[in-house]
Amino acid sequence: EFDVQMQSMLDSALELVGASDGYIALIENGRAMVRYAQGNREMLIGKDLTTEGGLLAGVLSTGMLQYVEDYQGYEGRRRGALWNKQSTAGVLPLKRENKVVGALSIAWKDNIRQLLTDEIEMLQQFADMASLALQGAKLRDELSHIAYHDILTDFPNRASLAEKLKQELKKLELGCSGVVFYVDLDDLKGINDNFGHSAGDRLIITTGEAI
Repeated sequence: EFDVQMQSMLDSALELVGASDGYIALIENGRAMVRYAQGNREMLIGKDLTTEGGLLAGVLSTGMLQYVEDYQGYEGRRRGALWNKQSTAGVLPLKRENKVVGALSIAWKDNIRQLLTDEIEMLQQFADMASLALQGAKLRDELSHIAYHDILTDFPNRASLAEKLKQELKKLELGCSGVVFYVDLDDLKGINDNFGHSAGDRLIITTGEAI
């Protein structure tokens, strides 16, 4: 559902301004990967884009729209067949907690396109909606992680075990075999009583990491 929403927002944004090509890239650990695309940018899906120089670098450094009316005359333009017919381009930031976590790129081919003020405002609205969708996805991921992981150790909890066992039991129905490996810590109560619960917590965490 999330992927459908993001692709739909990209498609609608491009249609709004009559742009032929575009993409949404998500940024993690300094890498910008194209996740959604339209037009000839579809060949970029799953690939990393350089974040050094060009419009994307400008978005990352300023957190603001970067727009070039005459792209072929732009000093920082990308080179190659994919970009040689690009006449006009713009990149808008996608933000989460005021940090740029993605980019919405739009491009026109052959004829230079001057963006009107109201078009820029509407494109910004699409970028804002995509940003909200990203925030919602992060929240869902965090809630899912909390539901299936122990708060103390961050290891998979009983709910996670039950879900995993359910998946493995389905494999047994197909003729596969499985093994359950059970580990118990002896005299953990004694450690808590004699050295404090913080010592017992550290023992649990250290044992889990060792396993």
